[in-house]
Amino acid sequence: MSKLTIIMFFLFLFTLSYADFDKDAFLKKFNQADFREKVRMVANADFNDIKDIYPLLKDSLEKIKKMVYTSTQSNEAKFLFDLIEANECRHNGQFAKCVSIINNSLQYHCDNINDSLRALLLMKECLLNINDYTKAIEVHKIIEKNWNRKTIALWMGTPKSTIYSYLGIYKYAIAERKREYEKASQDHWETAKLFNDIGVFYNRMKKYDSAEVNFKRALSELSKVDIKKQGIDSNYFSFFVSLIKSNMAVGFL
Repeated sequence: MSKLTIIMFFLFLFTLSYADFDKDAFLKKFNQADFREKVRMVANADFNDIKDIYPLLKDSLEKIKKMVYTSTQSNEAKFLFDLIEANECRHNGQFAKCVSIINNSLQYHCDNINDSLRALLLMKECLLNINDYTKAIEVHKIIEKNWNRKTIALWMGTPKSTIYSYLGIYKYAIAERKREYEKASQDHWETAKLFNDIGVFYNRMKKYDSAEVNFKRALSELSKVDIKKQGIDSNYFSFFVSLIKSNMAVGFL
């Protein structure tokens, strides 16, 4: 799968999620919220969703931040401000600064395992942004070790199998992807994603026959998916089918 295809895939996902976000409703709720809720809302939001209205939020946040640092000892609030600043830096491509902010937050402002995991997850993605895959794997292993201690819903972010593939360790990537699948729902949809990913890894190993076998299995599994029952967007489903066919075509180029 080419870098262009990967970029198109994530742009497609971004377009789907971005279209569902109501900026006006968020801004209205923010203006009506108390200081604590304002900070929580922005810290918990996807920065891509709020980037257009962030200038309208920033003045209020700066005033609250000044109050927090001069009048309270709340690590909870300081941690949330760290998240906001780090997410802004990541959005602006300031990945090293983002990692620095998170390091400081882990040392001084994380009071519980949930905060620590949120910080580590963001750090991992920033490390991937600067191609420090070895360090990202180390952080991922720390996350895995403490994952079952969390008390809130979190998303693991970039899978370990993908990071192994970035490192060029495709045998590890395939083995890890199979382990990740064992923890998933193992329905036709998840099975199709498994075979597609394994096919991509074989493509990168230039083992095109093995890749083709997995892509065909992925398409076979997709033919059994009931998108209405599983609540899968029909445009996303069609795009995924096209993506698999595009991946399979690599072996014939």
